[in-house]
Amino acid sequence: MEAGQVEAILRGIGAEKIRTVDSRKLACACPLAFWTHASGRDNRPSFAVFTEGKYGDPIYKCQACHEEGSLRDLLLFLWTKGRDTYPWIEVLDEGADPEEARTKSEALLDAHNESGAQGFQVRRIEMPEAEQRPPLTGSDGRPFYDYKCLAEADDVPEIPWAEYEPHAGSVPRYAAERGLTVETCKEWGLGHDRSGKRLLFPIRDRKGRLVAISGRLYATSCVRCGGEWVRLCADCGNDEAWHAEADHPWSPARSTCEKCGKPEPPKYLHRKGFNRNLMLYGEHRVQDETDGRVYVVEGHLDMIRMWQAGYRPVVALLGSSAGDAQVEKLIAHWGEGRIIAVPDGNEAGRKMAARLKRMIAGRVPFTAKTLPEGTDPGGMTADEFRELLGPPPFRLAA
Repeated sequence: MEAGQVEAILRGIGAEKIRTVDSRKLACACPLAFWTHASGRDNRPSFAVFTEGKYGDPIYKCQACHEEGSLRDLLLFLWTKGRDTYPWIEVLDEGADPEEARTKSEALLDAHNESGAQGFQVRRIEMPEAEQRPPLTGSDGRPFYDYKCLAEADDVPEIPWAEYEPHAGSVPRYAAERGLTVETCKEWGLGHDRSGKRLLFPIRDRKGRLVAISGRLYATSCVRCGGEWVRLCADCGNDEAWHAEADHPWSPARSTCEKCGKPEPPKYLHRKGFNRNLMLYGEHRVQDETDGRVYVVEGHLDMIRMWQAGYRPVVALLGSSAGDAQVEKLIAHWGEGRIIAVPDGNEAGRKMAARLKRMIAGRVPFTAKTLPEGTDPGGMTADEFRELLGPPPFRLAA
């Protein structure tokens, strides 16, 4: 597609500060800022649109919120939010005339306004200030959430306690090395898989049922023979020392035991059949309700360290990618307060926060905290938590 047509589409959907970089690239303020930027605006335009992507269609990428995809998906997303973008999809898909699309767009808006229709709103794209954005609510005044997602998550089968009981009641020294107290380990029922050398976390649903078991590998050598793990090149099979002396590109693969040749096990292992995107680790702690705030982190240890420091309630996504059911649970159970994301200080963490903000889409207040590069909540001290988040909402016993 030509740059002029892409520019016409951007202007048609109301994008701001558009400029042509070259014949293949345009820049503008992010049209998704309303959902994906902390302030609700993109004051320093960081959104780029390329006239031709890998498969021929125009694509976009925002350097600030890290959202990316096809221009068509962007237009469809805006349409689901009530924006008058459908005529511009015809320009993209069928090469329709931009002037005709603009006329259709204006006619669609005028017809809607004249009809006085309620419900689904068709309107010009707007970029209001974050504090002026009204929350999206249902008929009862509560934030809207998807009941179907919650029903799917509630349908997860319970697993028998006998499956976890042999591992309960003791924890490896690794837990103390990561800063967990004995009281915290008991409160969360952590366990120990001695043969697999893993710290175990029982996963419970909102009703308190045991639905899964997760294990964090703490071994620093092979769990089978005790040999050292070495990181080899996926292309040639040699280690890093060889590449330091040879003119050969390094393509790392998973570490392998130099003694028995077995690959290093994954850092986290979940019970077979467990869909982590249906559960929030810590969602059963209803007694942790404080002032309406809920903190969201990525991993098990991140969550427990924050809980131990008094930042409650706090739940973990069990990864850096939020699932639909997880987001709907946040809104359904904590939708009358504020959701505060505390992602890891890396690229995956920043994408997690941006995706979470987009999925929440203004239904409840949302804030994402920024951690220094290379850090995570699981390695922070109480003073560092206080500096980042302020005083803990839960008063700890003296």
